Amino acid sequence: MPRARPSPPRASPPAAAVAEEHPLADLPADLEAAWAALAAASAPGSGAFFASPQFLRSFAASFGADSSLSVLLVRDAAGVLIAACPLARARVRRGPTLNTRYLYRPGDAPLVAGAGRRGLFGFRQLSSPLGLEATALRTEIAALPGRRAEAMAAIARALPGLPGWTIGVLVLDAADADLLAGAGLDGVVAPLGRVFRSCSDVRSAEAAIAAQEKKFRQNMRRAEKFAGEAGIRFAVHEGPGGLDALRARIADLAGRSWKGTPDRGRARGESVLIAHTAAQQRFLADLAARPGIDTVLFTAERGDRLEAALVCQSCGPDLVAILLFVDADAGRLSLGWLLIHRAFDHAARTGFRLIDLNATSAWIDRYADTRSLRANFIFAAPTLRARALLGLARLALAGAARLQRPAPPPPAAPDP
Repeated sequence: MPRARPSPPRASPPAAAVAEEHPLADLPADLEAAWAALAAASAPGSGAFFASPQFLRSFAASFGADSSLSVLLVRDAAGVLIAACPLARARVRRGPTLNTRYLYRPGDAPLVAGAGRRGLFGFRQLSSPLGLEATALRTEIAALPGRRAEAMAAIARALPGLPGWTIGVLVLDAADADLLAGAGLDGVVAPLGRVFRSCSDVRSAEAAIAAQEKKFRQNMRRAEKFAGEAGIRFAVHEGPGGLDALRARIADLAGRSWKGTPDRGRARGESVLIAHTAAQQRFLADLAARPGIDTVLFTAERGDRLEAALVCQSCGPDLVAILLFVDADAGRLSLGWLLIHRAFDHAARTGFRLIDLNATSAWIDRYADTRSLRANFIFAAPTLRARALLGLARLALAGAARLQRPAPPPPAAPDP
């Protein structure tokens, strides 16, 4: 009787990537340099600017007093750094849904109308470094192109084991939320209806305008003509020096914009007005001075008066719009559009691969070809209290969704 042949040895599955947390205060210089290189090499449109060490360092310097900051660094089996996920821990209060639209950072409450009411439950929140004054209402994770799914799986495995938190919230794109859930991170998705817009078709302003409908093309030609007749001078200031030199004038302009005039025009009825606070000014100046950060300031002046300013920054393939201020009395000159067009020209001329408009306002939608619909991904630490809170949140969010669901139409009356 022939002897059975031994089965060939089974191939071992590839080793999974591993995520390790590092406190920002103790991060070695070589790891920070590798993280900065990773952010610069991330795929266009991934929002890596907001997941860069420069951004987190500046956030810590200006807004870190009420938070503990760290970063999850993800390495593959060969030891290659493939992703970075900045994290913040802060003490917060939430209602039964554990959900919030704006108050991720405790210090942002004064910027939100009606935010004085305290939530029923207090706990330590784990999130990315989010904050209205830092113009960051989005969780971003820097990852090498083609390695995002692998990195998100490693992050999903690591988050529950991190110490010092009860409830986590990440403001994610639907695709990233699916990756975390698919990797086994138990959580609940709370839609925000907030869409961030980007333009990956980087081209000159002339080409971008030419692709729009006739009426818009006519309006932009008139806007350029009227701006010239009004004596508006446009300028581009590259590097941190321009922002530094105009810092006081930008602050004055911000006070004259709709964001600084809550009782006038567009500001009426707005639930959030982000004034150009001293903390925000320090944050922008600190970020502009960081190695590896490129800052470009676009301005519109009339005489010695600054009428509009657009601040953009980058640390990789994306040009990111950070702040736009327009004098409320100059609204009819369409200076916001005209500065955006100059940013398009700069991006096309200097080789950026994407313009991150970093905006949720619908007025800029005509130039967006990439849209990221954000939701809160709420998850719990592996403790009884945390799981109970998450279970309560599921019930509360389901109840709120039922209340918001439109009633079915009444049955049609029978034919006579």
